[in-house]
Amino acid sequence: MAFGMLVYFLAALLGNRPLGNALRCAWLAIGNVWMFGGLLVTMKKAQRA
Repeated sequence: MAFGMLVYFLAALLGNRPLGNALRCAWLAIGNVWMFGGLLVTMKKAQRA
């Protein structure tokens, strides 16, 4: 999530243009996928504890 937000704010430097908005939306979604993927990977370890 943090990585996606970092790229999101960097893409904000492009201004309010269609390309900038598309990049922000895409990288926010990619950050969410990485976060939930990591949670799924560590889920079995958390259930054991």
